[in-house]
Amino acid sequence: MRTLSGQARMANGARTACYRVLLDAFCALIATVVLMMPAGLAAQQPGIRKADKKAILSCIATVQQISRQLPAYGVLSNGSVDLCLFAETSRCVSDSQSPDRLPRETWAACFQPEYDIWEELLKEAYGSMVEKLSKYDREHPTPEPALPLFEIAHRAWEAWAGVECEYERALVKGGSDSFRASGTCMVVLMARRMLHYRSSL
Repeated sequence: MRTLSGQARMANGARTACYRVLLDAFCALIATVVLMMPAGLAAQQPGIRKADKKAILSCIATVQQISRQLPAYGVLSNGSVDLCLFAETSRCVSDSQSPDRLPRETWAACFQPEYDIWEELLKEAYGSMVEKLSKYDREHPTPEPALPLFEIAHRAWEAWAGVECEYERALVKGGSDSFRASGTCMVVLMARRMLHYRSSL
């Protein structure tokens, strides 16, 4: 089982790596989430089923099919992806109950793989947008390129999302629910941003 000092080192490492690509507020949230995980939950626990990325992608595809017929910032174009959130965590929790773990430990261990999937999907959507905008700017060079503004907007979103989820965590006023509040907040925001990117251009 990982000790608190080990978790602290892990959090510091996460913060250092993040500095290269994210603003300070977003990095602070990642480090805080790692520190607030119960000891041993930073790594995958035996008996915990990983989230199914294919199931999440199937849900996203259904949402996109519906949202293509709606305005870019309509209720369903971003918020509808919420229908795809946490189903994998709930399935994992149902399948992974154990007398050797506290319920919150099981939830945290099940939640982390789903968090990682949404983070990966956002990175993929961001990379796809960069490629699309690079091509778009080559085809439409005037009056100004769109890609640099997109990158500024994305960094601004990262900063806002980090502070927004820190605020959600602060409302809990400490305790084991702090990790749940900040983590679920970030998943919701990442998923909505991801769908916005996937639906653009």
